Amino acid sequence: MSGRATAEESKRDVQTGSQRPRIVSLTVSWCFIAAGLLVAVAPLPARADNNEDSRHGREDNDRGIRAEIAALQAQLASLQSTVSALEGQVSALQKANTGLQNEINSLQTSNAKLQTQVNSPANKQHHAAEPVGQRQERLGA
Repeated sequence: MSGRATAEESKRDVQTGSQRPRIVSLTVSWCFIAAGLLVAVAPLPARADNNEDSRHGREDNDRGIRAEIAALQAQLASLQSTVSALEGQVSALQKANTGLQNEINSLQTSNAKLQTQVNSPANKQHHAAEPVGQRQERLGA
């Protein structure tokens, strides 16, 4: 026997008057379906509480995230300040380096001039004519 009645069965039931038991069985079936829906819907308020708890958890999580963002923003501001100070130091060091490089270039130029004077033919002749004793006295020996 299936859950569906054929057209012939329905016609026969109507003719014999046995439609009433079928209506009763349908009513009972609908009662069971309604009871099942009530049982299924009944836990919803508890689920709403769980959702409320999860919403509070989400709010707590959001507050935690906002606090982390604020801490990161403070760290960023501190790092930006440190970078600015370091940029000033780098600029000062670059200026000092340029000054030292200029001094080195000046000393190299002076050294080259002195080397030229020492190696000049006139200087060699002057020292060659100078007696050894006088040269030693001049050099402080």
